[in-house]
Amino acid sequence: MADFDFTQPDFEDSLEQVKWNRFQYTRRKQYETEENADGTITVTVTTDDDEEFTCLYPLYDREKVYELLTETEAPNLKGIYVKDFDISAIMGQKNTFQSFDASYSFWDGNVNFKQVSFKEGKVDFSEASFGEGLIDFSEVDFGDGDVSFRGASLNNGDLTFSGARFGKGDVYFSYAVFGEGDIDFSKVNFEECDVFFSYAIFADGDVSFYETFFGTENVSFRNTVFGEGSVSFRKMQMKKGHLEFDSSKFKLGNIAFDECLFPNTLLTFDSAVFEDNELSFLDAVVDRLIFMNVTFNANVNLELKSCGELTLQHCTIEKAITCNTCRFNMLSFVHTVNLGQIHIDWEKNVAWQSNGVFGRIAYNRAVHQAIYRRMPNAIESGAYYEYHENRLTSRVFTAEEKTSQFRMLKENFNEIGQYQDEDLAYRTYMNYKTKSIKPGLEKAFYKIFGFVGGYGTRPISIVFSTAGTIALFGMLYALLLDFRHFFSRVLGWMYQSSLIFFTIGTGHVSTSFTKLLSGAESFIGVVLMAYLTVALFRKLLR
Repeated sequence: MADFDFTQPDFEDSLEQVKWNRFQYTRRKQYETEENADGTITVTVTTDDDEEFTCLYPLYDREKVYELLTETEAPNLKGIYVKDFDISAIMGQKNTFQSFDASYSFWDGNVNFKQVSFKEGKVDFSEASFGEGLIDFSEVDFGDGDVSFRGASLNNGDLTFSGARFGKGDVYFSYAVFGEGDIDFSKVNFEECDVFFSYAIFADGDVSFYETFFGTENVSFRNTVFGEGSVSFRKMQMKKGHLEFDSSKFKLGNIAFDECLFPNTLLTFDSAVFEDNELSFLDAVVDRLIFMNVTFNANVNLELKSCGELTLQHCTIEKAITCNTCRFNMLSFVHTVNLGQIHIDWEKNVAWQSNGVFGRIAYNRAVHQAIYRRMPNAIESGAYYEYHENRLTSRVFTAEEKTSQFRMLKENFNEIGQYQDEDLAYRTYMNYKTKSIKPGLEKAFYKIFGFVGGYGTRPISIVFSTAGTIALFGMLYALLLDFRHFFSRVLGWMYQSSLIFFTIGTGHVSTSFTKLLSGAESFIGVVLMAYLTVALFRKLLR
């Protein structure tokens, strides 16, 4: 007795759902067919889990199928077995259909629907199975109705939708299982439809979405599994909407989003898994690119042409991320752990905006401004992202979340030898840390040392502070001790001030008050000289 009998009129009601899910949503190792005398055919399928299932289908030869197609605009091929189907055999008679129902069917051998046109009805290949051979839906016009390959098993042959067009209806490839062959969605036009590849499984062949176009709706690759082949989204375009790869899994193949054009698109990778895949966004244009809870086990190229917002939140970087030439308005590394390297230029990562009069002007002049620009308003301004009821929401950074990003960048710049950028990041970190301290002596201490020497990163500022201190105290001594000859002897008192500054108080002053001043100057001299020594050695020994 067959596990699944499609010869019965009510076969859908008789399917044991749990067993059917194990059969349909699992990759298949092999299958065998046996024709029966009663006009049926038995298909025995062995899955990758070495579980065996038998299916009984009504057997339709090609002539009978062609006859059905030419007689009606809404053919019903539900639950049948077809071998070596080729639409070109009847192209002169019929290649346009109102709707098409081939759900639960089994298509064996080569399958050719090239250049077929559908109108506004539903095109349904849900839960269908395809055997070994080329599956060709290239240049098909799927019309404006819904299109469903939901749960289809597209097994062990090359598959192409190259040049196909999908109109206004929703498109479902959810839970589809793609086989070992190459998968080609290049130059497909998804005009105004939501597209779902969620929970689909791709095997180890190459997958191409080269120059694929998506309109103004949402595209979901949530929980999709990609195999060990390369995955190319090169030159993909999307007008507007949300392109999500949340919880998707990429195995060993490299992933390319090079030269993609997403000028008004939110692109998210929440909890995506990358297994030693090199990921590239070279010369891409993305409005908002958000990685959350992602571990980067291989190198990542984020040399985008432009990016309105780049967020790496709760991520772990184990290799190298390169974004030296990326242009962005907003940037976030909040709660990201850097075990590798981030190649980014503190000053040169500038986003540009036209003001209509003077051409292009600098919109952000440094990395710290891109992080600081985050505002607490709606999601468009962004900050710390969270999901609430499957909707991405945001809140403003806390002071600690903001300062920790600069501390991480400071340590990163030190590791990769960008010492000038390290100083800039460290000063920014200390500035925000100082702002977060409550008013008092501690805050005053940090502010003074920040002003005088940039928290130990600006020796030249300390030198100028030293000269200013000597000059100031020299003028005070001249005013207090030799006021009548102030202008003629002020230089002499500055010399006296320098002796007190550099020799810790051994210069000569006569009154009690000026002795107190000399003591203060001596203390400042000790501190500034030590400060200068630390700053110089820090610069020289790195």
